[in-house]
Amino acid sequence: MSNLSELLPAGGAAKEFEPVASGTLPNGQAVVLKADGTVEAAAGVTTAAATGTATIFENASMINGASYDGTALTTLTSTKVLAVYQDVANSNRGTACVLDISGMSITAGTPVVFESASVEDTQSVDKLTSTKAIVGYRHGGNGYGTARILTISGTSISIGTATVVKSYGAYHLMIRALSDIKAIVFWSNWSDGNKALIKTLDVSGTAITARNEYNINTADTRTMSMAVLSPTKVMTLYRDIDASGAGYIKISTINGQVITSGSSVQLSAGSAYRHSLCKLTETSALCVYWGASGGGYPQARVITATGTTPVLEAVTTWGEGSGFGACSSAALSSTKAIFTYRDPNNSSAGTSVVINISGTTVTVETPIQHYTASSYDKPSVASLGNNKSVVSYEIINTRGEARVIQSNLVVSNVANFVGITAEAIADTATGKV
Repeated sequence: MSNLSELLPAGGAAKEFEPVASGTLPNGQAVVLKADGTVEAAAGVTTAAATGTATIFENASMINGASYDGTALTTLTSTKVLAVYQDVANSNRGTACVLDISGMSITAGTPVVFESASVEDTQSVDKLTSTKAIVGYRHGGNGYGTARILTISGTSISIGTATVVKSYGAYHLMIRALSDIKAIVFWSNWSDGNKALIKTLDVSGTAITARNEYNINTADTRTMSMAVLSPTKVMTLYRDIDASGAGYIKISTINGQVITSGSSVQLSAGSAYRHSLCKLTETSALCVYWGASGGGYPQARVITATGTTPVLEAVTTWGEGSGFGACSSAALSSTKAIFTYRDPNNSSAGTSVVINISGTTVTVETPIQHYTASSYDKPSVASLGNNKSVVSYEIINTRGEARVIQSNLVVSNVANFVGITAEAIADTATGKV
C-alpha cells in the first residue's frame, strides 16, 4: 500500500487517519508516506561530496608559468564543457578541447589549435549557444587582444576568423557573453599605463565586430574579474596598483554599443591580492578574495547591484591565514557557488569549497580536496548544475587534467507529504495524522 487514498476512510480526505509510524514521531511533526504504508518524518537526506577520477585532456605542459596563464572553461550543456589553454609543448599555441561528461566521468576530445601563433596571458572563453563559444586572448606575435568564434559539433571544433579587440598591449583579457549575438571584453591596456578598458563585441555567425572602448579605471590595473548580471549590466572587479593594490568594484550598464559605468566602491581596506567574481542573480554576485585587511584569510561576500553603485554585504572569513593561490568560481544556483583554489595552507593542494548564500549571508562548507600534491596549479571551474561542476588544472610542467566534483546534495522526501501528526507516536505504533 503506497497511496494515501488507500489508507483514508471513505470521505476522510483532508481529515485524520491512523497509520503506523516508522521511527518515533513527536506531536506536530510533518510526515511523509513510505512505500510500505507507514509514515516517517519529512526530512532531507544529505549525500556526501565526491570527486570523479581525473581525465587527462593535454598530456604535456600547458602553461609557461606566468601568473595569469591557465585553462579557461565554459559550460555548453549539462554534459559538455569547452576548455581553452596555452599549449607550451606546441610552441605556446592557443588550443581548445571538448570535455564530455557522463555521471562522474569525463571523456576528452582531440585538442584543436585555434591560434597557430603563441598566445600569452589569460585565455578567456564563454558560451554563446550550446554549439558556439567566443574565446579571447593576447596574440603572442603582435600583442593584440584577439577574439574568435569556436563552433562545436560533437567533439569537433571549427575555428572562426580572428578579430582584433585591441591593437597591442591587451593584458589580463576577460571575455563574457551578453547574449548569443553579443559579448563584452575587459582588459588592462599595457600600452597606456595599464588602464582598464571595456567594450562590446557584436557576433554574426562566426564574424565578430569590435565596438568603441570605454574606461573602467584610468590607473594601473591588474588582477581583473567580471560577471555578467544581465544582457545590459556587468560587474567588474580589479586591483588598482596606484591605490596600494586595493580592490574596487564597479557596475556598468550597456545600451547598444554604449557602456556607462557608475562609481567604484573599494572592496576592502588594503591590498586585494587575488579574487574571483561570479553572478548569482541579475542584481547580485559573489566575490571571493583575500588581502591585507583580512589578515590573509580567505573572505567571501555578496555584492548587491540594484542600481549602478555596488553595495558590499557582510563578509565571511574562513580557512587559514595564508590566503589562496590561483582560483576560480562558478555559481551552482542563485544561492550556491563553488570556489576552487590552490591551497598554500595544505601543501598547495587543489581544493574546492561550496559557498551557500541565504539573502546576503554567506556560509562556507567543509573544503573538498580534489588533488593532494603540490604540483597542482591554475584551476578553472564550470558549473554543470544540480550541485555538480567540472574543475580543470595543470600538474605543473606535466599535463592538464579535469574531473567532476559533486558537492553535498540534499535530497528531500517532502514530495510524499501526507500530513502532520496529531499526537506523539512511538516507533511501530499506530497514531493519528
